Amino acid sequence: MRSINEQCVRPLNGEVDESEIQNIMRYGRSDIDDEYFAIIKDEIEDFVEKVYNSILSLAIILKLHRLYLLVAEQW
Repeated sequence: MRSINEQCVRPLNGEVDESEIQNIMRYGRSDIDDEYFAIIKDEIEDFVEKVYNSILSLAIILKLHRLYLLVAEQW
């Protein structure tokens, strides 16, 4: 969450409340400004991609293991 706020501070000079970030992670939507939402969405997608690639690099065969992720509604 810290990296998300760092990304918001650079171009927009403002932070987002952690509870708002968590709501976006859970539900995929928010009533915050579109600029903040876009930054948060991009950071979450980057994080998910890193986790997925880490799992693949560990040679875990996804078809043989159940992987449970809480996924927000489709963007």
